[in-house]
Amino acid sequence: MRIDVRHEMDKITAGHRLDLNLERGYEAFICVNETFHRNLSKNSQLILSTNQNGSLLDHGLFSSRR
Repeated sequence: MRIDVRHEMDKITAGHRLDLNLERGYEAFICVNETFHRNLSKNSQLILSTNQNGSLLDHGLFSSRR
């Protein structure tokens, strides 16, 4: 009887651990996805402004000195 109860408790505990791990993985995915889109947006704005101004030197990203 005790073995059966212990087995059921272990199954429930394992299910809870799985749920928590899935939640953590999903939150990490969302964080990475948001960071990617934020950086993509910044790079797109830089490319658009560079095309309007003609050079990356105008933005101070590259030095004209070598």
